[in-house]
Amino acid sequence: MNSKIEKRLHDLGIWYREEYDGSMNRLVIYPECKYRRDTAYFECPFCVNKYKLNGNPYKYAKPVIHTHGRGDNWGERSPHCSTQARDQYGLKCYSFHILRPNFTLSFK
Repeated sequence: MNSKIEKRLHDLGIWYREEYDGSMNRLVIYPECKYRRDTAYFECPFCVNKYKLNGNPYKYAKPVIHTHGRGDNWGERSPHCSTQARDQYGLKCYSFHILRPNFTLSFK
């Protein structure tokens, strides 16, 4: 994980961890989700709605909302991030971990 990703997640107060996945390190991100009708949604820490022609985000661009899951399909999910966001942050192997409603996250 590069320092740009770490700074972004730290600035937003988002939990994350790195784990070894057989052949490479994988970043697992725990976004703060909201729920509606068995669907989880959250503001992506990386994607925004407007980018310049050079691929950089506009200063006042708004975060994009990602939705995931129904029913018992909570857990790790593949990201829906845009190509511009992946390039901007140098994102390689990562996933979002969607927690059930009313689940308390704690690390020891």
